[in-house]
Amino acid sequence: MGFAGYVLLSLGQALVVGVLFAQVFVLDPLGTDFHNAALAGGGLAAVISLLTAGLGALLFAIATLRAGIFPKWATALFAFGFVALSAAPVLPKLVATVCEVILSVGLVGLSWALISSAVQIEPRLAATGE
Repeated sequence: MGFAGYVLLSLGQALVVGVLFAQVFVLDPLGTDFHNAALAGGGLAAVISLLTAGLGALLFAIATLRAGIFPKWATALFAFGFVALSAAPVLPKLVATVCEVILSVGLVGLSWALISSAVQIEPRLAATGE
């Protein structure tokens, strides 16, 4: 489940980058309003990419919670932030910004747990001579 979540999250992120690239470098120079283009069919790509990233983040978070390696609070903030940001186009700007902060705090918590566990493992490896 974790690998499937990671693949979906990575695929969703790649699709989001593609949609943002099209929005900034294709639609803006043509003078096309992205929201009008989204209603005309360009929004389907944005919806698919955001749902893929959100589903991948949710599966990845569930697998991470089941493994019990990372702190539950960091995993929960990561999952909530990512899934909430999947609805970012329909959320008010302030709410989307709060969701971005929540996601960032979750990522910092996951990163800190990873770094602190690596620091604890390193002396054991040095003691065994490996």
